[in-house]
Amino acid sequence: MKTKIENIIVPFDSDEVSMAAANYAVALAKKEQAKVVLFYVIEHPTEDTFSSMGVSGMPSFEGNIYIEKLIEKTEERMMKFINAHKEVEIKWHIKIGHPYDSLTEIISHEKCDLLVMGTHEAKNGNHGFIQSHTEKIVNHSVAPVIVMREAKDFLNCKSILLATDFRDLNAYFMNRVIAMQKLTGARLKVVKVNTPTYFKTTDEDEAQYHDFKNQFELPDHDFQIFNDYEAEEGIVKVAKAHKVDLIMVGNHRRSGIHRLLLHNTVENLIRQTDIPVWTWRLGLND
Repeated sequence: MKTKIENIIVPFDSDEVSMAAANYAVALAKKEQAKVVLFYVIEHPTEDTFSSMGVSGMPSFEGNIYIEKLIEKTEERMMKFINAHKEVEIKWHIKIGHPYDSLTEIISHEKCDLLVMGTHEAKNGNHGFIQSHTEKIVNHSVAPVIVMREAKDFLNCKSILLATDFRDLNAYFMNRVIAMQKLTGARLKVVKVNTPTYFKTTDEDEAQYHDFKNQFELPDHDFQIFNDYEAEEGIVKVAKAHKVDLIMVGNHRRSGIHRLLLHNTVENLIRQTDIPVWTWRLGLND
């Protein structure tokens, strides 16, 4: 069962948060002797796109010039970053297409073991373009994803919080959690957040925890039961109280009517914390 990280993909742009993700990925790659792939997607501009930029009725040849200039600028930024990190093997791809579909293709093509991406919300507080694609990727990616909102130093990761309700865990998931803990050398803390919706007694939680600990042979760690109204709020409070450097959490992916009726803990967690969040869909098999 493969746990070593060999290929890391980073959606790359010139903003601070994507640069933070790229730096985080390079530090991780250097320690794991992995390769980094920078990836940028250009959505083909339409007349509506240019109209929103203050130029309407843009002819197609003008659109092509715009794309050529954008590619040129992006290549320059990528090469500047690559030249500043020659100690790590870094490749780059630029593609014109749909962001989510293009990223899904590159994850498969590059045999991605980890996706590291920056995210932020629109200044007006609404979930903007980047945020919406982040949530879609988190819910559907076949590779684990680290999402971050600000610059963090991977080499300074001293404490990892694994948030779990013990449902749907398997060796495929847990072996990657343990591998990340060993890679960083960080202290692992396991937390179960009880909520009114999914409440269990302390005795029930502790019984589940002991079964979980014995099944996966966890390294030395701490365990805590925490009560809150929502799981993500409890996770954030515990993470802040213990000055955690990385949150790891499984994603119970929902779709259709279930997605409308039940909120997604991982999506809300990413919105509420500045701590990097490592997540992966539960239930996947080797």
